[in-house]
Amino acid sequence: MFDIFLSEDIRKLMKNKSIVFLGDSNVRALYKDFLCLLRSSQFIPNRTLRTKMENTVFGDKLVYHGEKTNARCYREEREASIESTHVSFFFLTKVYNDYVKEVLKKITVKSNPDVIVVNSCLWDMTRWGCDGVKHFKEDLKFLMKEFKVLFPDCLIIWVTTPPIACELKGGFLVKELQFLKYSLRFHVVEANHYARKVVVDNGFDVLDTHYHLHMQIQRRGNDGIHWLPEAVRYITNLLLRHISLAWDVALPHRYKSVSVDENLLACEDTTNPVIVESEEEENVADPMQICPGKLAASSESNKKAINKQDETKEKNSVPLHKVPRKEESIHNHMAKTNKKARRQRIRRWQQHVMDYPQAASSSPVPWVWGHPMFNPNVRPYRASGHLTHQNFPSYNFYHPGSGFVSHEGSNVSGQSYFQNYGVPYRFQSVDPGQRLQPNLNFINDEIPPNFQF
Repeated sequence: MFDIFLSEDIRKLMKNKSIVFLGDSNVRALYKDFLCLLRSSQFIPNRTLRTKMENTVFGDKLVYHGEKTNARCYREEREASIESTHVSFFFLTKVYNDYVKEVLKKITVKSNPDVIVVNSCLWDMTRWGCDGVKHFKEDLKFLMKEFKVLFPDCLIIWVTTPPIACELKGGFLVKELQFLKYSLRFHVVEANHYARKVVVDNGFDVLDTHYHLHMQIQRRGNDGIHWLPEAVRYITNLLLRHISLAWDVALPHRYKSVSVDENLLACEDTTNPVIVESEEEENVADPMQICPGKLAASSESNKKAINKQDETKEKNSVPLHKVPRKEESIHNHMAKTNKKARRQRIRRWQQHVMDYPQAASSSPVPWVWGHPMFNPNVRPYRASGHLTHQNFPSYNFYHPGSGFVSHEGSNVSGQSYFQNYGVPYRFQSVDPGQRLQPNLNFINDEIPPNFQF
């Protein structure tokens, strides 16, 4: 539940106060919307949220800036003073480093802030190497220690990282890191969980914007990281409500909720029977002390009724057929499935052989496309070495042409062509590993590089 703050409400709340925003572009959007609400009760333009490093916006000034780039050295410092309210912003690419130390010193020298709003997550996990997550955990603890020493009486609020989309177009995610966009949203959830635990253990406050915005995805920008003005104002109202409750300041109570009003009226109604019964049940410590006899009798009657219902169900129910359970290991099961699949392959191969038309009558073996000569294990030996009989089948070698390969029809280079006459070439029976002497016009027993089967 949140409240709606107008310009006069925030001025009254932040009168003679100082607030500092530390973080990335989402925190900068909160800073700009905070200034916009200080000046008027209108929504901030979306174009103003997207621009960066401008000279002035809503009366503030750009104190310090670096190069306008997407690198880790990006710097932007802004401050504004509107009706005795001092607001400043510092852009961070790492939760704690030497630059953050300098920023904390500047804050303590200029003024003692009353509120510090801080967040840093996306840059830490994506732009600081493979150990970015490890350094993020360590640096967050160092930052909390510095806050304890430098700002013991300040209201420090850690703002969790809002939910991001799967397709990101942010400046921090360069082309070399595009592979992170599919898993970064889950890393954000884990980082928020860890940061909340560390911040709470150190005694500081947490504003879970990830929880409040995960049902407001329709108000997220096209880049998948930043948010529209309505969502930013929603977070601003949550932040102001948190500050009001921390300082024990009355809320404006401008929200309108029918369900909340009905619940408040129902709680105040003393004649409501539902509330009266619930209060009586809460006041009763042990029901058996009030009427033990009645409760015991009612429990016995309930047990008898339940037993009768069970007996009638057993009579009317049909006995189920029990199938004995087979105790079979996974290895036996996989062996059976593999054997079944092998049988199916053999059956398909045999059917293919029977249906394919046979070759000429001179061929002792019917010619089919499933002939073993197409076995991938039978391959030409093209590397340097000798021919062994494992490279050729141990039966008659038939070519899928209209004729057969003839040694008389081979040219000097070893390139074969096909004839419609001649005796089929037959390999001699040899022992495994024995060198072959093919009856072809080869210069040696190696296959020429341009020879093709």
